[in-house]
Amino acid sequence: TALGWCAHYGIGIVFAFIFLIAMGEQWLTHPTFWSAYLWGVITIIAPYFMMQPALGAGVMASKTPFPNKARLLSFLSHSAYGVGLYFTGVVVSWFF
Repeated sequence: TALGWCAHYGIGIVFAFIFLIAMGEQWLTHPTFWSAYLWGVITIIAPYFMMQPALGAGVMASKTPFPNKARLLSFLSHSAYGVGLYFTGVVVSWFF
C-alpha cells in the first residue's frame, strides 16, 4: 500500500512538471485556474485507461459493482488535483 501511494504521488509530481513544461515559466508568475483545472481533469485518462484495467477493474471501472460511482470519484479527485495545482502556482507566484 505504501509503495502504491508513493508511486501515485510521484506520478502526480511528474504530471505537474509536464504541465509546467507545457505552460511555460510565465504560468508560474501568472497562474490561471482553468488551465490547471483542465490539466487535472485530463490526467484522469491515466487511471481510466491504464490503472483501472491493469488492476482488473476494466476500462473506466466498467467491471466494478458501481462503475459510475468509481468514475465520479476519480473525476472529483483529479479535479481536486487541478485545483491544488492552481493554488500551488499562486503560492509559488508570490516568490517571482
